[in-house]
Amino acid sequence: LKLSGLDQLDVKLVLFIIVVFITFFTEVASNVASATIFLPILAELAAVSLRVHPYWLMVPATISCSFAFMLPAATPPNAIAFSYGHIRVPDMVKAGIVMNILGIVIVYFMTNTIGVAVFSLNTYPNWAQLNGTSAGSCAPPPLAQAPMNLTNVTAAP
Repeated sequence: LKLSGLDQLDVKLVLFIIVVFITFFTEVASNVASATIFLPILAELAAVSLRVHPYWLMVPATISCSFAFMLPAATPPNAIAFSYGHIRVPDMVKAGIVMNILGIVIVYFMTNTIGVAVFSLNTYPNWAQLNGTSAGSCAPPPLAQAPMNLTNVTAAP
């Protein structure tokens, strides 16, 4: 699967495609596994191919990983509700598809409005510069720590 063709599309369209895909992918895979699989890929896609702030794709994708509303196997709470026998799979799918569509719409519009202001998505951060290194290089820098003064440290008795 090559994602390089996505660099020809507008970032808002790519965002919509990703949110829809991950929302429905997480119906058949674990939420955490979905995030673990897709977030590194989306970080590289944003930084290398699209040249946009990596959070533009990563934050909505992370939120979309929790939209597992349709199937009993999607999350343990769904399985527990289904196990009582009062809800059938078609009932869960009918209710879940509405929730998924609402989630997709809300995440898409919130990212393109409030998300732009909160995360400064219109700027390309310095930490996302690749500096000629390979994949995985667009992680945020580590937190700066003050140097430790060990001159006054005594051993515990």
